[in-house]
Amino acid sequence: MGQIRIYFPPVHANHHYRVYAADLRSQKTFLLDSLKPKPAVAKVDHSPMGKLILEYGVAFLAKHNIDAPLHDWEFLIADVPQQAGNDDRGVFACMFMEH
Repeated sequence: MGQIRIYFPPVHANHHYRVYAADLRSQKTFLLDSLKPKPAVAKVDHSPMGKLILEYGVAFLAKHNIDAPLHDWEFLIADVPQQAGNDDRGVFACMFMEH
């Protein structure tokens, strides 16, 4: 299947944009966030969007006859540039998706 990485559209929550990406081959989900998330988020993303991203990845792989249970997936915070203020929200999310 090769390395498949799927980027998802920016997610807007609490006046801030973040981007989720899933690497289906390694079963890793990444959060690309220009405002460092709280330490509790660094281990696992319990948000509805985080769970939806994982479920999508599992369903996609299942369609290709690959078993990848949710508990096998790893959630990581990507090391990305950080924004200094609130005036540039959304710009960073677009940059993350471009690269």
